[in-house]
Amino acid sequence: MSTKIAFADSRKPKGSSMGDPSPLAVFGKIPGPALLFDKRGSFAGLNPEGQWLASFIQQHPDSTAVETLVGICGQVQKDKSSLVHSFVVTRDDSNLWIDATILSDDMGNVILLCRNATIDVNMRTALIDSRQRYKDLVEISSDFAWEADINVIFTFVSPRGAMGFPASTIVGAAARAFLFVPDTAQQEFAFESRHPVERSEIWMRDSEGNPVCLLASAKPLFTPDGQFSGVRGVCRDVTADRMRENELARRKAREQVVDFIVDAVRNEAKPDNMLKTAVRSVSRAMLSTSCAVYKTDDSGKLVSAAKHGNLPHGRRLSAIVNSLPTARESYETKLDEYQVFVETTHYRGVPNGATVLCRDAGGAPWDEDDRLLMQAVAGQLGIALQQIAEQQELILLSRTDSLTGLLNRRAFMEELERAKERTTRNRASSAILFLDLNNFKYVNDTQGHDAGDRVLKRLAEALHSATRSYDFVARLGGDEFVVWLENVDKETARRRAAAILASSRMLTDAVSHDPAKKLGLSIGIAIFDTDHPESAQELMSRADEAMYRAKNNNKKNIAIARHKHGSGQKSRELRGINDTFTNV
Repeated sequence: MSTKIAFADSRKPKGSSMGDPSPLAVFGKIPGPALLFDKRGSFAGLNPEGQWLASFIQQHPDSTAVETLVGICGQVQKDKSSLVHSFVVTRDDSNLWIDATILSDDMGNVILLCRNATIDVNMRTALIDSRQRYKDLVEISSDFAWEADINVIFTFVSPRGAMGFPASTIVGAAARAFLFVPDTAQQEFAFESRHPVERSEIWMRDSEGNPVCLLASAKPLFTPDGQFSGVRGVCRDVTADRMRENELARRKAREQVVDFIVDAVRNEAKPDNMLKTAVRSVSRAMLSTSCAVYKTDDSGKLVSAAKHGNLPHGRRLSAIVNSLPTARESYETKLDEYQVFVETTHYRGVPNGATVLCRDAGGAPWDEDDRLLMQAVAGQLGIALQQIAEQQELILLSRTDSLTGLLNRRAFMEELERAKERTTRNRASSAILFLDLNNFKYVNDTQGHDAGDRVLKRLAEALHSATRSYDFVARLGGDEFVVWLENVDKETARRRAAAILASSRMLTDAVSHDPAKKLGLSIGIAIFDTDHPESAQELMSRADEAMYRAKNNNKKNIAIARHKHGSGQKSRELRGINDTFTNV
Protein backbone atom coordinates (compact mmCIF):
# COMPACT_ATOMS: atom_id res chain seq x y z
CA MET A 1 0.00 0.00 0.00
CA SER A 2 1.63 3.29 -1.13
CA THR A 3 1.30 6.68 0.46
CA LYS A 4 0.01 8.16 -2.76
CA ILE A 5 -3.41 9.64 -2.23
CA ALA A 6 -5.80 10.13 -5.16
CA PHE A 7 -9.12 11.86 -4.49
CA ALA A 8 -12.06 10.09 -6.07
CA ASP A 9 -15.74 10.70 -6.32
CA SER A 10 -18.36 8.96 -4.27
CA ARG A 11 -19.02 6.23 -6.70
CA LYS A 12 -18.88 2.65 -5.61
CA PRO A 13 -15.33 1.42 -5.96
CA LYS A 14 -14.54 -1.22 -8.54
CA GLY A 15 -14.79 -4.70 -7.30
CA SER A 16 -17.27 -3.96 -4.56
CA SER A 17 -19.88 -6.61 -4.02
CA MET A 18 -23.18 -6.01 -5.69
CA GLY A 19 -25.97 -5.45 -3.25
CA ASP A 20 -23.54 -4.35 -0.46
CA PRO A 21 -23.87 -0.69 0.48
CA SER A 22 -20.80 1.37 -0.43
CA PRO A 23 -18.80 2.79 2.52
CA LEU A 24 -19.04 6.15 0.84
CA ALA A 25 -22.78 6.00 1.23
CA VAL A 26 -22.50 6.09 5.02
CA PHE A 27 -19.42 8.33 5.43
CA GLY A 28 -21.54 11.43 5.67
CA LYS A 29 -23.26 10.06 8.75
CA ILE A 30 -20.05 9.45 10.68
CA PRO A 31 -19.34 12.33 13.10
CA GLY A 32 -15.57 12.03 12.96
CA PRO A 33 -13.13 11.90 10.05
CA ALA A 34 -13.70 8.91 7.72
CA LEU A 35 -11.24 7.94 4.98
CA LEU A 36 -11.29 5.16 2.30
CA PHE A 37 -8.27 3.64 0.59
CA ASP A 38 -8.72 1.23 -2.36
CA LYS A 39 -6.84 -2.02 -2.70
CA ARG A 40 -4.06 -0.26 -4.57
CA GLY A 41 -3.49 2.07 -1.60
CA SER A 42 -4.90 5.09 -3.32
CA PHE A 43 -7.18 7.41 -1.44
CA ALA A 44 -10.73 6.74 -2.68
CA GLY A 45 -13.04 8.89 -0.58
CA LEU A 46 -13.71 10.87 2.58
CA ASN A 47 -16.44 12.68 4.46
CA PRO A 48 -16.35 16.42 5.15
CA GLU A 49 -14.76 15.90 8.63
CA GLY A 50 -11.96 13.90 6.99
CA GLN A 51 -10.74 16.63 4.67
CA TRP A 52 -8.27 18.17 7.11
CA LEU A 53 -6.91 14.70 8.01
CA ALA A 54 -6.46 13.83 4.33
CA SER A 55 -4.61 17.11 3.81
CA PHE A 56 -2.33 16.30 6.75
CA ILE A 57 -1.55 12.85 5.30
CA GLN A 58 -0.79 14.36 1.89
CA GLN A 59 1.38 17.15 3.31
CA HIS A 60 3.35 15.01 5.79
CA PRO A 61 3.93 11.66 4.06
CA ASP A 62 7.32 11.24 5.72
CA SER A 63 6.17 11.95 9.26
CA THR A 64 6.36 9.16 11.80
CA ALA A 65 2.62 9.32 12.40
CA VAL A 66 1.75 8.96 8.68
CA GLU A 67 4.31 6.26 8.04
CA THR A 68 3.05 4.26 11.01
CA LEU A 69 -0.58 4.71 9.91
CA VAL A 70 0.21 3.60 6.34
CA GLY A 71 2.04 0.56 7.65
CA ILE A 72 -0.90 -0.46 9.84
CA CYS A 73 -3.33 0.02 6.94
CA GLY A 74 -1.16 -2.27 4.76
CA GLN A 75 -1.11 -4.92 7.51
CA VAL A 76 -4.87 -4.77 7.93
CA GLN A 77 -5.38 -5.08 4.14
CA LYS A 78 -3.03 -8.05 4.01
CA ASP A 79 -4.58 -9.86 6.99
CA LYS A 80 -8.13 -8.77 6.19
CA SER A 81 -8.45 -7.84 9.82
CA SER A 82 -9.12 -4.74 11.92
CA LEU A 83 -7.06 -2.76 14.41
CA VAL A 84 -7.39 0.23 16.71
CA HIS A 85 -4.58 2.77 16.57
CA SER A 86 -3.95 6.15 18.17
CA PHE A 87 -1.71 8.81 16.72
CA VAL A 88 -0.98 12.51 17.00
CA VAL A 89 -1.41 15.08 14.25
CA THR A 90 -0.96 18.86 14.16
CA ARG A 91 -3.81 21.15 13.32
CA ASP A 92 -3.76 24.92 13.70
CA ASP A 93 -0.51 24.65 15.66
CA SER A 94 -2.16 22.32 18.19
CA ASN A 95 -1.58 18.63 18.69
CA LEU A 96 -4.64 16.43 18.34
CA TRP A 97 -4.97 12.89 19.63
CA ILE A 98 -6.76 10.69 17.08
CA ASP A 99 -8.21 7.29 17.92
CA ALA A 100 -8.63 5.36 14.58
CA THR A 101 -10.42 2.09 13.89
CA ILE A 102 -8.82 0.52 10.80
CA LEU A 103 -10.58 -2.30 8.98
CA SER A 104 -10.67 -3.93 5.50
CA ASP A 105 -13.42 -5.46 3.38
CA ASP A 106 -13.44 -8.50 1.13
CA MET A 107 -12.45 -6.38 -1.89
CA GLY A 108 -9.18 -5.20 -0.27
CA ASN A 109 -10.36 -1.67 0.57
CA VAL A 110 -9.16 -0.09 3.82
CA ILE A 111 -11.42 2.14 5.85
CA LEU A 112 -10.26 4.60 8.60
CA LEU A 113 -12.94 5.64 11.06
CA CYS A 114 -11.43 8.31 13.36
CA ARG A 115 -12.41 10.08 16.56
CA ASN A 116 -10.81 13.20 18.07
CA ALA A 117 -9.74 11.98 21.55
CA THR A 118 -7.76 15.09 22.50
CA ILE A 119 -10.15 16.13 25.25
CA ASP A 120 -10.18 12.63 26.73
CA VAL A 121 -6.40 12.37 26.63
CA ASN A 122 -5.95 15.83 28.16
CA MET A 123 -8.43 15.04 30.90
CA ARG A 124 -6.79 11.71 31.59
CA THR A 125 -3.34 13.28 31.62
CA ALA A 126 -4.55 16.04 33.92
CA LEU A 127 -6.06 13.48 36.24
CA ILE A 128 -2.87 11.45 36.32
CA ASP A 129 -0.83 14.59 36.95
CA SER A 130 -3.23 15.67 39.66
CA ARG A 131 -3.10 12.32 41.38
CA GLN A 132 0.68 12.25 41.14
CA ARG A 133 0.88 15.79 42.45
CA TYR A 134 -1.38 14.92 45.37
CA LYS A 135 0.67 11.79 46.04
CA ASP A 136 3.94 13.71 45.96
CA LEU A 137 2.62 16.48 48.23
CA VAL A 138 1.23 13.98 50.72
CA GLU A 139 4.50 12.09 50.83
CA ILE A 140 6.76 15.12 51.24
CA SER A 141 4.47 17.22 53.43
CA SER A 142 5.21 17.67 57.12
CA ASP A 143 1.49 17.13 57.59
CA PHE A 144 -0.04 13.70 57.26
CA ALA A 145 -3.26 12.75 55.51
CA TRP A 146 -5.57 10.11 56.87
CA GLU A 147 -8.93 8.46 56.41
CA ALA A 148 -11.03 6.64 58.96
CA ASP A 149 -14.10 4.44 58.45
CA ILE A 150 -17.47 4.54 60.14
CA ASN A 151 -15.96 2.85 63.23
CA VAL A 152 -13.18 5.48 63.42
CA ILE A 153 -10.61 2.88 62.38
CA PHE A 154 -7.82 4.26 60.23
CA THR A 155 -8.07 2.91 56.67
CA PHE A 156 -5.40 5.16 55.19
CA VAL A 157 -2.51 7.27 56.39
CA SER A 158 0.31 8.99 54.51
CA PRO A 159 2.99 6.47 53.48
CA ARG A 160 5.59 8.06 55.74
CA GLY A 161 3.44 7.40 58.80
CA ALA A 162 2.76 9.81 61.65
CA MET A 163 3.66 10.54 65.28
CA GLY A 164 6.69 8.30 65.02
CA PHE A 165 4.58 5.29 63.97
CA PRO A 166 4.92 3.63 60.56
CA ALA A 167 1.81 3.74 58.38
CA SER A 168 1.32 -0.02 58.79
CA THR A 169 0.91 0.42 62.56
CA ILE A 170 -1.67 3.19 62.26
CA VAL A 171 -3.81 1.63 59.53
CA GLY A 172 -6.29 -0.72 61.15
CA ALA A 173 -6.00 0.94 64.58
CA ALA A 174 -8.66 3.02 66.33
CA ALA A 175 -8.07 6.77 66.37
CA ARG A 176 -8.83 7.03 70.10
CA ALA A 177 -6.09 4.52 70.84
CA PHE A 178 -3.54 7.25 70.08
CA LEU A 179 -5.01 9.88 72.43
CA PHE A 180 -2.51 10.94 75.09
CA VAL A 181 -5.19 10.83 77.79
CA PRO A 182 -8.17 8.97 76.32
CA ASP A 183 -10.68 10.05 78.94
CA THR A 184 -9.97 13.74 78.36
CA ALA A 185 -11.00 13.76 74.66
CA GLN A 186 -14.15 15.61 73.75
CA GLN A 187 -17.16 13.41 72.99
CA GLU A 188 -16.76 14.01 69.27
CA PHE A 189 -13.36 14.94 67.92
CA ALA A 190 -11.90 15.49 64.47
CA PHE A 191 -11.33 11.82 63.59
CA GLU A 192 -15.01 10.98 64.01
CA SER A 193 -16.72 14.32 63.42
CA ARG A 194 -19.98 14.45 61.46
CA HIS A 195 -19.25 18.07 60.61
CA PRO A 196 -16.33 19.77 58.88
CA VAL A 197 -13.53 20.61 61.33
CA GLU A 198 -10.91 23.32 60.87
CA ARG A 199 -7.68 23.40 62.90
CA SER A 200 -8.92 21.47 65.92
CA GLU A 201 -6.19 20.97 68.54
CA ILE A 202 -5.81 17.39 69.76
CA TRP A 203 -3.17 15.93 72.09
CA MET A 204 -2.09 12.46 70.96
CA ARG A 205 0.85 10.26 71.97
CA ASP A 206 3.84 9.39 69.83
CA SER A 207 5.61 6.05 69.48
CA GLU A 208 7.56 6.71 72.71
CA GLY A 209 4.48 7.68 74.71
CA ASN A 210 5.23 11.40 74.72
CA PRO A 211 2.48 13.98 74.15
CA VAL A 212 2.07 15.27 70.61
CA CYS A 213 -0.12 18.25 69.73
CA LEU A 214 -1.89 17.86 66.38
CA LEU A 215 -3.83 20.52 64.52
CA ALA A 216 -6.53 18.54 62.66
CA SER A 217 -8.78 19.55 59.78
CA ALA A 218 -11.35 16.98 58.66
CA LYS A 219 -14.32 16.43 56.40
CA PRO A 220 -16.98 13.74 56.96
CA LEU A 221 -17.78 11.26 54.19
CA PHE A 222 -21.30 10.18 53.24
CA THR A 223 -22.74 7.53 50.92
CA PRO A 224 -24.99 8.60 47.99
CA ASP A 225 -28.01 7.98 50.20
CA GLY A 226 -26.64 10.30 52.92
CA GLN A 227 -25.29 7.70 55.36
CA PHE A 228 -22.11 8.55 57.27
CA SER A 229 -19.22 6.41 56.01
CA GLY A 230 -16.11 7.86 57.58
CA VAL A 231 -13.87 10.91 57.89
CA ARG A 232 -11.00 12.19 55.79
CA GLY A 233 -8.53 14.87 56.81
CA VAL A 234 -5.03 16.10 57.46
CA CYS A 235 -3.07 16.75 60.66
CA ARG A 236 -0.13 19.00 61.37
CA ASP A 237 2.25 18.35 64.24
CA VAL A 238 2.44 21.65 66.16
CA THR A 239 4.04 20.22 69.31
CA ALA A 240 7.19 22.31 68.92
CA ASP A 241 5.11 25.46 68.43
CA ARG A 242 2.98 24.75 71.49
CA MET A 243 6.01 23.88 73.62
CA ARG A 244 7.67 27.09 72.50
CA GLU A 245 4.53 29.10 73.25
CA ASN A 246 4.20 27.45 76.65
CA GLU A 247 7.84 28.10 77.44
CA LEU A 248 7.48 31.74 76.40
CA ALA A 249 4.40 32.05 78.59
CA ARG A 250 6.19 30.44 81.53
CA ARG A 251 9.22 32.62 80.94
CA LYS A 252 7.04 35.72 80.87
CA ALA A 253 5.37 34.62 84.11
CA ARG A 254 8.78 34.05 85.71
CA GLU A 255 9.94 37.48 84.56
CA GLN A 256 6.82 39.07 86.03
CA VAL A 257 7.41 37.33 89.36
CA VAL A 258 11.08 38.32 89.41
CA ASP A 259 10.20 41.91 88.45
CA PHE A 260 7.65 42.01 91.26
CA ILE A 261 10.20 40.79 93.79
CA VAL A 262 12.91 43.15 92.52
CA ASP A 263 10.55 46.14 92.64
CA ALA A 264 9.37 45.21 96.13
CA VAL A 265 12.97 44.99 97.37
CA ARG A 266 14.06 48.21 95.69
CA ASN A 267 11.19 50.15 97.21
CA GLU A 268 12.58 49.46 100.67
CA ALA A 269 15.26 51.84 101.89
CA LYS A 270 16.55 49.85 104.85
CA PRO A 271 18.53 46.63 104.27
CA ASP A 272 16.62 44.66 106.92
CA ASN A 273 13.31 45.69 105.38
CA MET A 274 14.58 44.70 101.93
CA LEU A 275 15.15 41.11 102.99
CA LYS A 276 11.89 40.91 104.91
CA THR A 277 10.04 42.11 101.83
CA ALA A 278 12.00 39.68 99.66
CA VAL A 279 11.11 36.56 101.68
CA ARG A 280 7.49 37.65 101.93
CA SER A 281 7.29 38.27 98.17
CA VAL A 282 9.09 35.04 97.22
CA SER A 283 6.89 32.99 99.54
CA ARG A 284 3.75 34.41 97.97
CA ALA A 285 5.02 34.10 94.38
CA MET A 286 6.12 30.46 94.89
CA LEU A 287 2.96 29.44 96.76
CA SER A 288 5.09 28.20 99.62
CA THR A 289 4.28 27.91 103.31
CA SER A 290 7.42 29.73 104.39
CA CYS A 291 10.60 31.24 103.04
CA ALA A 292 13.99 32.25 104.42
CA VAL A 293 17.05 34.01 103.06
CA TYR A 294 20.51 33.16 104.36
CA LYS A 295 23.56 35.34 103.86
CA THR A 296 27.28 34.75 104.29
CA ASP A 297 28.77 36.16 107.49
CA ASP A 298 32.36 37.24 108.07
CA SER A 299 33.45 33.66 108.76
CA GLY A 300 31.96 32.38 105.50
CA LYS A 301 29.09 30.59 107.23
CA LEU A 302 25.53 31.01 106.03
CA VAL A 303 23.30 32.56 108.68
CA SER A 304 19.61 33.41 108.61
CA ALA A 305 19.04 36.98 107.42
CA ALA A 306 15.23 37.06 107.11
CA LYS A 307 12.33 34.63 107.21
CA HIS A 308 8.61 34.46 106.62
CA GLY A 309 6.30 31.83 108.04
CA ASN A 310 7.15 28.72 110.04
CA LEU A 311 10.36 26.89 109.12
CA PRO A 312 11.65 23.40 110.00
CA HIS A 313 14.09 22.73 112.83
CA GLY A 314 16.71 25.47 112.76
CA ARG A 315 19.90 23.44 113.26
CA ARG A 316 19.00 20.75 110.72
CA LEU A 317 17.94 23.34 108.16
CA SER A 318 21.11 25.35 108.77
CA ALA A 319 23.20 22.20 108.23
CA ILE A 320 21.51 21.60 104.88
CA VAL A 321 21.93 25.21 103.79
CA ASN A 322 25.60 25.30 104.74
CA SER A 323 26.33 22.16 102.73
CA LEU A 324 25.22 23.81 99.48
CA PRO A 325 27.98 26.21 98.43
CA THR A 326 30.55 23.42 98.28
CA ALA A 327 28.24 20.49 97.47
CA ARG A 328 25.58 21.58 95.02
CA GLU A 329 23.60 24.50 93.68
CA SER A 330 20.18 23.33 94.85
CA TYR A 331 18.71 20.68 97.06
CA GLU A 332 15.27 19.17 97.64
CA THR A 333 14.35 17.12 100.68
CA LYS A 334 11.71 16.50 103.30
CA LEU A 335 12.34 17.92 106.75
CA ASP A 336 9.85 17.53 109.58
CA GLU A 337 6.44 18.04 107.96
CA TYR A 338 7.77 20.17 105.09
CA GLN A 339 8.98 19.79 101.52
CA VAL A 340 12.16 21.87 101.46
CA PHE A 341 13.78 23.46 98.42
CA VAL A 342 17.11 25.24 98.83
CA GLU A 343 18.76 27.27 96.07
CA THR A 344 22.20 28.84 96.40
CA THR A 345 22.53 32.54 95.54
CA HIS A 346 25.61 33.91 93.80
CA TYR A 347 27.21 37.18 92.96
CA ARG A 348 29.65 37.10 90.04
CA GLY A 349 29.96 33.34 90.37
CA VAL A 350 30.74 33.35 94.08
CA PRO A 351 28.14 31.88 96.52
CA ASN A 352 26.90 34.57 98.88
CA GLY A 353 23.73 33.11 100.38
CA ALA A 354 20.79 30.79 99.91
CA THR A 355 17.03 30.89 99.53
CA VAL A 356 14.93 28.32 101.36
CA LEU A 357 11.33 27.51 100.43
CA CYS A 358 9.04 25.19 102.37
CA ARG A 359 5.71 23.61 101.52
CA ASP A 360 3.56 21.26 103.52
CA ALA A 361 4.54 17.65 102.91
CA GLY A 362 1.08 16.92 101.50
CA GLY A 363 1.18 19.81 99.03
CA ALA A 364 2.15 19.85 95.37
CA PRO A 365 5.74 18.67 94.79
CA TRP A 366 8.31 21.01 93.31
CA ASP A 367 8.14 20.91 89.50
CA GLU A 368 10.36 22.19 86.70
CA ASP A 369 8.62 25.56 86.62
CA ASP A 370 9.32 25.97 90.34
CA ARG A 371 12.98 25.13 89.81
CA LEU A 372 13.40 27.56 86.91
CA LEU A 373 11.61 30.29 88.83
CA MET A 374 13.78 29.65 91.88
CA GLN A 375 16.91 29.93 89.75
CA ALA A 376 15.73 33.29 88.42
CA VAL A 377 14.73 34.50 91.88
CA ALA A 378 18.00 33.28 93.41
CA GLY A 379 19.92 35.18 90.74
CA GLN A 380 18.20 38.41 91.71
CA LEU A 381 18.49 37.72 95.44
CA GLY A 382 22.22 37.12 95.00
CA ILE A 383 22.51 40.62 93.56
CA ALA A 384 20.24 42.01 96.29
CA LEU A 385 22.33 40.38 99.04
CA GLN A 386 25.47 41.92 97.59
CA GLN A 387 23.83 45.33 97.32
CA ILE A 388 22.54 45.05 100.89
CA ALA A 389 25.99 44.00 102.12
CA GLU A 390 27.57 46.96 100.33
CA GLN A 391 24.91 49.29 101.69
CA GLN A 392 25.44 47.96 105.21
CA GLU A 393 29.17 48.39 104.79
CA LEU A 394 28.66 52.00 103.73
CA ILE A 395 26.38 52.56 106.69
CA LEU A 396 28.92 50.91 108.96
CA LEU A 397 31.71 53.05 107.56
CA SER A 398 29.64 56.18 108.05
CA ARG A 399 28.86 55.17 111.67
CA THR A 400 32.20 53.81 112.85
CA ASP A 401 35.59 55.11 113.67
CA SER A 402 38.05 53.92 111.01
CA LEU A 403 40.89 53.27 113.48
CA THR A 404 39.13 51.41 116.30
CA GLY A 405 35.94 50.12 114.66
CA LEU A 406 33.86 51.66 117.46
CA LEU A 407 30.87 53.93 116.86
CA ASN A 408 31.73 57.49 115.88
CA ARG A 409 30.25 60.59 117.52
CA ARG A 410 27.24 60.88 115.15
CA ALA A 411 26.30 57.20 115.48
CA PHE A 412 26.71 57.33 119.26
CA MET A 413 24.34 60.30 119.55
CA GLU A 414 21.74 58.46 117.42
CA GLU A 415 22.01 55.35 119.58
CA LEU A 416 21.94 57.49 122.73
CA GLU A 417 18.55 58.94 121.83
CA ARG A 418 17.07 55.45 121.38
CA ALA A 419 18.73 54.21 124.58
CA LYS A 420 17.26 57.13 126.57
CA GLU A 421 13.78 56.24 125.27
CA ARG A 422 14.21 52.61 126.39
CA THR A 423 15.40 53.67 129.82
CA THR A 424 12.49 56.07 130.18
CA ARG A 425 9.96 53.39 129.21
CA ASN A 426 11.49 50.98 131.72
CA ARG A 427 11.51 53.65 134.48
CA ALA A 428 15.13 52.72 135.16
CA SER A 429 18.45 54.53 135.27
CA SER A 430 21.50 54.24 133.02
CA ALA A 431 24.92 55.86 132.83
CA ILE A 432 27.40 57.47 130.48
CA LEU A 433 31.13 57.02 131.02
CA PHE A 434 33.26 59.73 129.43
CA LEU A 435 36.91 58.58 129.15
CA ASP A 436 40.07 60.49 128.29
CA LEU A 437 43.70 59.36 128.26
CA ASN A 438 46.15 61.29 130.41
CA ASN A 439 49.50 62.22 128.83
CA PHE A 440 48.53 60.64 125.50
CA LYS A 441 50.18 63.47 123.57
CA TYR A 442 53.47 62.62 125.23
CA VAL A 443 53.20 59.06 123.84
CA ASN A 444 52.70 60.40 120.32
CA ASP A 445 55.54 62.88 120.68
CA THR A 446 58.07 60.43 122.11
CA GLN A 447 57.08 57.08 120.60
CA GLY A 448 55.37 58.11 117.40
CA HIS A 449 51.83 58.09 116.12
CA ASP A 450 51.91 54.37 115.38
CA ALA A 451 52.44 53.67 119.05
CA GLY A 452 49.62 56.07 119.88
CA ASP A 453 47.31 54.29 117.41
CA ARG A 454 48.12 50.94 119.03
CA VAL A 455 47.18 52.38 122.43
CA LEU A 456 43.84 53.64 121.08
CA LYS A 457 43.00 50.32 119.46
CA ARG A 458 43.90 48.30 122.56
CA LEU A 459 41.80 50.60 124.73
CA ALA A 460 38.88 50.19 122.29
CA GLU A 461 39.20 46.40 122.60
CA ALA A 462 39.27 46.65 126.39
CA LEU A 463 36.15 48.84 126.43
CA HIS A 464 34.33 46.54 124.04
CA SER A 465 35.19 43.51 126.21
CA ALA A 466 33.96 45.27 129.36
CA THR A 467 30.47 45.97 127.98
CA ARG A 468 27.36 43.89 127.41
CA SER A 469 25.53 43.31 124.08
CA TYR A 470 23.04 46.09 124.82
CA ASP A 471 25.72 48.58 125.94
CA PHE A 472 27.66 50.50 123.28
CA VAL A 473 31.02 52.25 123.00
CA ALA A 474 32.22 55.11 120.80
CA ARG A 475 35.38 57.01 120.06
CA LEU A 476 34.49 60.68 119.93
CA GLY A 477 37.83 61.71 118.48
CA GLY A 478 41.45 61.93 119.51
CA ASP A 479 41.85 60.11 122.83
CA GLU A 480 38.23 60.63 123.98
CA PHE A 481 35.91 57.64 124.37
CA VAL A 482 32.37 57.26 125.70
CA VAL A 483 30.44 54.24 127.00
CA TRP A 484 26.70 53.81 127.54
CA LEU A 485 25.81 51.38 130.32
CA GLU A 486 22.16 50.43 130.17
CA ASN A 487 20.01 49.77 133.25
CA VAL A 488 22.68 50.51 135.88
CA ASP A 489 22.58 52.68 139.00
CA LYS A 490 25.33 54.94 140.36
CA GLU A 491 27.15 52.27 142.34
CA THR A 492 27.07 49.77 139.47
CA ALA A 493 28.37 52.43 137.10
CA ARG A 494 31.24 53.22 139.50
CA ARG A 495 32.19 49.53 139.79
CA ARG A 496 32.13 49.11 136.01
CA ALA A 497 34.33 52.19 135.64
CA ALA A 498 36.74 50.79 138.23
CA ALA A 499 36.86 47.49 136.33
CA ILE A 500 37.72 49.37 133.14
CA LEU A 501 40.52 51.18 134.95
CA ALA A 502 41.88 47.90 136.28
CA SER A 503 41.85 46.20 132.87
CA SER A 504 43.54 49.18 131.21
CA ARG A 505 46.46 49.43 133.68
CA MET A 506 48.46 46.74 131.88
CA LEU A 507 48.08 48.72 128.68
CA THR A 508 48.98 52.08 130.16
CA ASP A 509 51.93 50.72 132.17
CA ALA A 510 53.40 49.09 129.04
CA VAL A 511 53.83 52.41 127.25
CA SER A 512 54.62 54.68 130.22
CA HIS A 513 58.39 55.25 130.03
CA ASP A 514 58.53 58.47 132.07
CA PRO A 515 57.05 58.35 135.63
CA ALA A 516 56.35 62.07 135.40
CA LYS A 517 54.36 61.57 132.19
CA LYS A 518 52.67 58.33 133.04
CA LEU A 519 49.87 57.29 130.70
CA GLY A 520 46.57 57.05 132.57
CA LEU A 521 42.81 57.18 132.20
CA SER A 522 40.27 59.66 133.56
CA ILE A 523 36.58 58.74 133.65
CA GLY A 524 33.59 61.00 134.15
CA ILE A 525 30.24 59.41 134.99
CA ALA A 526 26.81 60.93 134.38
CA ILE A 527 23.74 59.09 135.62
CA PHE A 528 20.62 59.32 133.47
CA ASP A 529 17.70 59.42 135.87
CA THR A 530 14.17 59.39 134.43
CA ASP A 531 13.01 61.52 137.36
CA HIS A 532 15.28 64.28 136.09
CA PRO A 533 14.82 64.32 132.26
CA GLU A 534 17.51 65.98 130.19
CA SER A 535 18.63 65.97 126.57
CA ALA A 536 21.37 63.76 125.20
CA GLN A 537 23.64 66.78 124.79
CA GLU A 538 23.08 67.84 128.42
CA LEU A 539 23.85 64.32 129.59
CA MET A 540 27.05 64.24 127.51
CA SER A 541 28.08 67.66 128.82
CA ARG A 542 27.70 66.55 132.45
CA ALA A 543 29.82 63.43 131.82
CA ASP A 544 32.42 65.57 130.04
CA GLU A 545 32.57 68.02 132.92
CA ALA A 546 32.98 65.16 135.41
CA MET A 547 35.81 63.72 133.34
CA TYR A 548 37.64 67.08 133.38
CA ARG A 549 37.18 67.37 137.15
CA ALA A 550 38.78 63.93 137.50
CA LYS A 551 41.61 64.93 135.15
CA ASN A 552 42.24 68.30 136.80
CA ASN A 553 42.15 66.92 140.37
CA ASN A 554 45.69 65.65 140.20
CA LYS A 555 44.51 63.21 137.54
CA LYS A 556 42.51 61.11 139.90
CA ASN A 557 40.68 58.37 138.08
CA ILE A 558 36.89 58.67 138.36
CA ALA A 559 34.39 61.45 138.99
CA ILE A 560 30.59 61.35 139.06
CA ALA A 561 28.82 64.34 137.56
CA ARG A 562 26.62 66.68 139.51
CA HIS A 563 22.92 66.36 138.64
CA LYS A 564 21.02 69.57 137.95
CA HIS A 565 17.42 70.18 139.05
CA GLY A 566 14.93 71.52 136.48
CA SER A 567 15.56 73.79 133.54
CA GLY A 568 16.46 77.36 134.39
CA GLN A 569 17.04 76.66 138.10
CA LYS A 570 20.28 77.16 139.94
CA SER A 571 22.32 73.99 139.77
CA ARG A 572 23.54 72.24 142.87
CA GLU A 573 25.14 68.93 143.79
CA LEU A 574 22.86 66.11 144.83
CA ARG A 575 23.33 65.03 148.41
CA GLY A 576 25.06 61.72 148.88
CA ILE A 577 27.09 61.88 145.68
CA ASN A 578 30.83 62.27 145.99
CA ASP A 579 32.38 64.46 143.35
CA THR A 580 35.54 62.46 142.82
CA PHE A 581 36.79 58.97 143.51
CA THR A 582 40.49 58.51 144.13
CA ASN A 583 42.61 55.90 142.37
CA VAL A 584 41.30 52.37 142.69
